[in-house]
Amino acid sequence: MENLQNLMREKGIEYKFQEYDSNVYLFKVGNEKKINIITMEENSSTFKIDRDLFFYIDNQKEMYAFLLINTAEDKTYYLEFLDKNNWLKTSFDRSDKESIFFGKIVLQHRVNIEEILLKILSRIK
Repeated sequence: MENLQNLMREKGIEYKFQEYDSNVYLFKVGNEKKINIITMEENSSTFKIDRDLFFYIDNQKEMYAFLLINTAEDKTYYLEFLDKNNWLKTSFDRSDKESIFFGKIVLQHRVNIEEILLKILSRIK
């Protein structure tokens, strides 16, 4: 998470930062074109999102992405949601669960910090 902040500062990318929970951080990235990036840190590759956080970000006008960090194995994953009608929203709409696991889809989206930067730049430029 600190690497992301440092990299955005180095590249002159504007962002606002908010701590949501002890392991969840929200970044509103960009100036005219924006994307919300939610970072989550866990000690494994098992990540979940709670209903309150999802509805908070889903009700923002900007698209959103999740930067998921497995601190135990030093692996990073990036899931981008460019459409508000997506499997995550459907999962909450069709259940009464208070949290939903991202599941195995996470493992298909491993990235390094340079790839994250390129993805961010492609959304805000």
